Formats: sequence, structure tokens, C-alpha cells
Amino acid sequence: MIDTFSETIISVDDAAKHVSKINGKKRNRSVILRWMNRGVSGVRLSAIRIGGDLCTSKEALNRFLNEAQAAKTKRHSKATSQGIRQASLERQAKELGI
Repeated sequence: MIDTFSETIISVDDAAKHVSKINGKKRNRSVILRWMNRGVSGVRLSAIRIGGDLCTSKEALNRFLNEAQAAKTKRHSKATSQGIRQASLERQAKELGI
């Protein structure tokens, strides 16, 4: 949720430029729109429509990047632990001759 009174509202184009400054890779506005519509790892970028323009905020962008990274890390660590358990069970089954 974007608080228009306390957050710095930016356009989609400005959000793309801001992300480009963070990691040094040029981002297109379509990336920001995709983050708003589909999200990443179940996390969507908050958006607000002001007049006819779709906007977000620097703070919402920061929340989104942190939450998306946390969701990706959680998903990968869960998959890794499942893979380790699977390998362990397969090794035990092999030792038992199953």
C-alpha cells in the first residue's frame, strides 16, 4: 500500500531509471509494469493511478525488491533442503538394497 503523503511518488519510467542506478543494468518500463501486474515469486510491486498515470513510490520499490529477494531465497533454500533429503533417502535405500 502506497501512502501518498509520506512516500516519494515516482512514474514507471522513473522507477525503471531508479532500478538501473541500483544495479547498473538498464531496465525498461515494461519490467516495472510486469512487476506490478505479475510480480516476482508471488510478490507484486505496489502501484497507484494518479489521473491517467500509473505510479509507484521509491519506498514501495524498496519493499518490493527486499520482499522478492526474501521470497526467492526462501524458495531456493526449501528446494535445496528437499534435494538433500531426497539424495539422503536414495542413498539409504541403495545401502539397504532397495
